[in-house]
Amino acid sequence: MGTSLASVGGFCVGHHEVCDHQRLCGQGYCFSASLPPYLATAAHEALAILGSSRGQQLAAQVRHTAAALRQQLDGTPGLVVSGAKGSSKESSSSAESPVLHLQLTPTLVAAAGS
Repeated sequence: MGTSLASVGGFCVGHHEVCDHQRLCGQGYCFSASLPPYLATAAHEALAILGSSRGQQLAAQVRHTAAALRQQLDGTPGLVVSGAKGSSKESSSSAESPVLHLQLTPTLVAAAGS
């Protein structure tokens, strides 16, 4: 409940081997305990907000903003926006999702490393 309602989470930046290792091997350390009370309270409040008419307005605004951001980022040289129309990873992310999966192209990664 904590991660799905954004009351807990994180990200990993680095070479794909390091990120894969952290993502695959770190779960036992990150999720072995129950949700702390403050995160349970935050998740409970998020559900209360989403259930209100104001929450529905906010959710619609987030979807609209995410779609606008996705449109702006689509076609950026060196960047793959998963889920963008015409992307080779079009099915990996819903067009309405506020979660954007951004990936640097191998060419850009190679150029940055040299």
